[in-house]
Amino acid sequence: MTPSFFGRATELAELAAAWTGPRSAFIPIYGRRRTGKSRLIVEFAVGKPAIYHVGKQGPAPLQRREFLQLAAVTSTNHFSPKSPARPGPKPSASSTNAGKARANSS
Repeated sequence: MTPSFFGRATELAELAAAWTGPRSAFIPIYGRRRTGKSRLIVEFAVGKPAIYHVGKQGPAPLQRREFLQLAAVTSTNHFSPKSPARPGPKPSASSTNAGKARANSS
């Protein structure tokens, strides 16, 4: 934990317990804007083999490909954006525009 990060000892302890636990866990982190959720995640990940990827509105195949590209750069497990494990079609211009239309209509 960096010296300028404080006030989240309880949350960090909960994340640490899940990290070191015997099973995997899904821990949603939610709350109001600008309350330090992202900083909490980044601080917790310091010194751990972790990937921090922010999802966005857009086609799922594009998000999957971006995640795998990030994983390929940061992982020693040799993930590949072209991995046959979960291939996703490249988004066409029409699917990208459809995603933008949905995002703009919200």
